[in-house]
Amino acid sequence: MAAAILGKTEVGVNEFGRDVEVPENPIAKLMYYFDSICYAMDMDRQASPDKIKKLRNYSRYRQLTDEERDLLLLLCVRFSPDELINKCLFLDEEMCGNDINKFYKLGAVRHRFLITEEIIIGGQTTHVKQILCFRKMWLEYCYLEPMKNVEKELRSIAGKLTGRPQSGTNSGPQTVAVQQRRPQSGANRGQQAGAVQQRRPSPDVAVQQQRRQQRTQPTPAPPSPQEGKKKDCVRLCDAVKAKLAWIENGAENTFIVQMLKKTNTTGHSTEVWLGGTDMLLEGMWMWADDMELIQYTNWFPNEPNNAGNNQHCLGMMVNHDFKWDDYSCSLTNYPLCKRMQDDGEQSVIG
Repeated sequence: MAAAILGKTEVGVNEFGRDVEVPENPIAKLMYYFDSICYAMDMDRQASPDKIKKLRNYSRYRQLTDEERDLLLLLCVRFSPDELINKCLFLDEEMCGNDINKFYKLGAVRHRFLITEEIIIGGQTTHVKQILCFRKMWLEYCYLEPMKNVEKELRSIAGKLTGRPQSGTNSGPQTVAVQQRRPQSGANRGQQAGAVQQRRPSPDVAVQQQRRQQRTQPTPAPPSPQEGKKKDCVRLCDAVKAKLAWIENGAENTFIVQMLKKTNTTGHSTEVWLGGTDMLLEGMWMWADDMELIQYTNWFPNEPNNAGNNQHCLGMMVNHDFKWDDYSCSLTNYPLCKRMQDDGEQSVIG
């Protein structure tokens, strides 16, 4: 469903676009990147139309509120090139011609791509409207470089999600502008075809992959009898040099559930906190400490439902076989803490 195949079934694409100017500012560049993604995909489910429209208007990047900047950065993390390459983004210099990027409409003419019309990102289905071909320098300019420049802001967002406030930074405005390309509706400038190159992960993704490889089956540690609100439980985990637990696959979830059943000898019914949240964007669940999108889930039927419009923290339901549920972050639950050991193994502190 989420693949692009070269050379079998052929789908036509039409080039369209025009030159635009993007301010020399990391937030403006990321807004331009997000604007480009919005042309390629249907983003109506990600936020309200008014918010989406404002986040796309990169010429007015100075007008974003702090909350809107946070939302922009989260959406850029969610819709990173590594999620979209060979789906609606294609590293293909031949199709770019003399430009650093070009948009193409999907069509029913003979060409080289088989592109599915739907992709799944973070558990949500998104429709592909057209494709964007780019050169490596385009990716470096409008995504990789500005994301490095907002690392402190990303850490600050992580602090908000976990309850560990950290100081962020705002990049000051500059006046230099460069020529970029963006789509223009109604402009049909002919047809081109080219070979799709293989996906090349960006450096930050290589680090994430290495971290995932280091995450092995956890080993149990003595359970903690303390409980508290989500932010209090973050501090309880910090005190033992751990983090609220993340769960990456079914085998790990089964292991943890079995451990919790063994340690719950008193039969208490208090739920268990995990490290997930959708606090900054409803429905976009991520592990708060590293803002990595949650891929594996084990939700109870009809959950998450955001009852009362204030359930933004992830927990496990003790009385329902430890299925996942969304809770108000102000509830008092037990923490499930997890930490990396020096040898790369993991410990779970129930």
